[in-house]
Amino acid sequence: DPIALQTITDFMNEHNAPLTCTSANLSGLPPQTTVPEILEQFGERASEIRTIIDDGPRSGMPSTVVRVVGEEITIHREGAISEAAILAAVN
Repeated sequence: DPIALQTITDFMNEHNAPLTCTSANLSGLPPQTTVPEILEQFGERASEIRTIIDDGPRSGMPSTVVRVVGEEITIHREGAISEAAILAAVN
């Protein structure tokens, strides 16, 4: 996503520090594609969101989240890159 990439790049340049982000949804619930859907899913906690960049609806698969510790690989969420593809790449 070009907006997310630019936001991350700007942050890293300004703070000389990495930034990582997750999907805008609660764990276990489907990812949302519009700001109103995101705010609805967060309910009362939506008031804790300090900044929203609304560049329209989003599409596509969520990211794959992988934990790697030494030789141990744990897939926390399968998304755009399948578990099979990840395991094939490292084996």
